[in-house]
Amino acid sequence: MAKVWVFGEMSEGKLNATAAEIMARARELGDVTVITLGAGAKAAAALLGKHGAKNAFVNEDPAFDEFLAEPATDALAGLHEKEPPDLILFSFTSDSRDIAGRLGARLGVGLISNASDVGAKDGGFTAKVPYFGGAKVASVRANAKPAIVLIRPKSFEASETGGAAEVKELTVSIPGGSKRARVLERVVEASEKVKLEDAKVVISGGWRSSPERLAVRWVQAGRSSTQAGCRTRCRSDRPANQYAPASTSRLASLVRCSTRWG
Repeated sequence: MAKVWVFGEMSEGKLNATAAEIMARARELGDVTVITLGAGAKAAAALLGKHGAKNAFVNEDPAFDEFLAEPATDALAGLHEKEPPDLILFSFTSDSRDIAGRLGARLGVGLISNASDVGAKDGGFTAKVPYFGGAKVASVRANAKPAIVLIRPKSFEASETGGAAEVKELTVSIPGGSKRARVLERVVEASEKVKLEDAKVVISGGWRSSPERLAVRWVQAGRSSTQAGCRTRCRSDRPANQYAPASTSRLASLVRCSTRWG
């Protein structure tokens, strides 16, 4: 069986939901070890054990929360020297991208980003990467081990399998040089709507959809788990509320682009 790592990204003591989703695929590919770092790491490891992780390495050193990327990279690189995996899976988030990129550079391997799926083939790993707005999907093969793949949110459906992971403390020595970028403040934008990446249903409307028609679809889909998105090219001089109902006008203003309207 392949040795698979899943990095459980932590933020303010909470596990990023994509890690549990990734477990649904990871446990099909081999024996899964999860690594969680920072406040709440032990609780997160226990949760991922219910999703099929057999082993977990944890460390709740505050440095993982206080400093960007490099302490976590040190921890993963050190563990790789002792127990090298075949595949490492990360969530496709800003923090995990920073860590995965640094880890790949240290290990001398590339990484596959923005993947919607990953599978084993011919002794290696291949990922599916959407492009052209999801209209096409490329198959990308990792040419070295460990293969490092960043998975998009909602690519898989999280499901518990029962069981528990064997949790071990990960001993990490973090040098002063890895404490250069400190997190001074985290600001969460207040919003009553679900985030686009967390939505179960995304309503996509172009310039032909009136605010009224989008509003009807919005209600029919169930607003608690629905968000509005824009797939077509949008005219920059057209008011945002001509693309979406008033409740989604701010999102529409974010996704508008300055390309020529065609």
